[in-house]
Amino acid sequence: MTVYGPLDAAVTKALAGGSTNLFFIGDSTVWGATDDGFSDDNTFVSNGGWPKRLGIAIGQFCNTTVKYRSYVPTTETYTSDATVYTGTGSNVITIINGGVSSQYIATLTNYINTGNLITSDAAAADCVFIGTGINDAYFGATPTTYVPAYITFMSLIRSKCATASICVTTQNVLSSSEMSGSRSQYENNYNALLTDLVSDTLPTNPPLEYSPGFSVWTLDTQQAYGSTYQSSLMSDGVHPNSAGYAAQANWMATKLLDAGPPVIVTPALGSMTVGAAFSQALVASGGVPITWSVHAGTLPAGLSLNATTGTLSGTPTTAGAYSVTIRATNSENSGDHTYTGTVGAPWSANSVGQTLVLLGGTYYPVNAKINISTGQWNKLAFRTSTS
Repeated sequence: MTVYGPLDAAVTKALAGGSTNLFFIGDSTVWGATDDGFSDDNTFVSNGGWPKRLGIAIGQFCNTTVKYRSYVPTTETYTSDATVYTGTGSNVITIINGGVSSQYIATLTNYINTGNLITSDAAAADCVFIGTGINDAYFGATPTTYVPAYITFMSLIRSKCATASICVTTQNVLSSSEMSGSRSQYENNYNALLTDLVSDTLPTNPPLEYSPGFSVWTLDTQQAYGSTYQSSLMSDGVHPNSAGYAAQANWMATKLLDAGPPVIVTPALGSMTVGAAFSQALVASGGVPITWSVHAGTLPAGLSLNATTGTLSGTPTTAGAYSVTIRATNSENSGDHTYTGTVGAPWSANSVGQTLVLLGGTYYPVNAKINISTGQWNKLAFRTSTS
């Protein structure tokens, strides 16, 4: 299987001669405000920002025609499709830009629920990019309010775009003086969100990571600007100029369409207990077929790794600490990731102090018996009911 991170389904479909939709949602930097500076009446204008440019890069990669449309909040409709790149064949990549200026999670939620922001075409997208957070900080959101609101927002989008992969982007770097001094708050919010999703903070390493707990990808797009504010790439203290949007789109394309060495993006393995069945699929970025193997250390006893799918599965048989380095290999190179943890013992205790043993996924109380000759507690004499 070829893996292109969150774009896997879309790119695989386009390369095979099919059509695909990509949906983008967020605030003014997703819409592409100040892409060409200001119009004659001093209002924001947009030439598509990074979503349209990223779409063109994907079209060039797949040699597929790209069409672009953007949301008009005053009419609650989308513009007509415009062809922005022409490839061969009849297949089309449709870029649906649902960015709306000056919006934040609560107002974007209203546009989704009442403003036809997610059309049937957007709902059928193979990938959704979510870039929001700047205005939330401006309107006072803190990590304790922002993170649960963002996770709820992701769940809403998943309910509407049921077949899409989801990629969370950190967008551009603000100047220190803009947004009423909200730059630090914006970074605090995103650090808290990334910690919750992938146990990482700005700048993330690697920039493209996968969250198995939430089934979403994260892409730290601030790294497109070197993680620092660059006035030459910005139209003002908040929005990129045309060069800035192009730099972000080009950088994103290298991360999302990378056919180089794989990077294992599954950050950690789930909890394991002796006697309880375990299964977890590991995920790696990189655009070529991948073979999985154990490079160093050993898997917990009872588990095995599928060399083709990267699925780690089995029933742990031995409690204790483990350390294992998994290698993902393609035709160009390989990438390693070391996982450490502890397999839990099958013993537990209930509220009245009885020792419990795990059998077939259920804990049963132990019927403690003392061996008269040795004085040892026989833990193997247990009841087969919870009475």
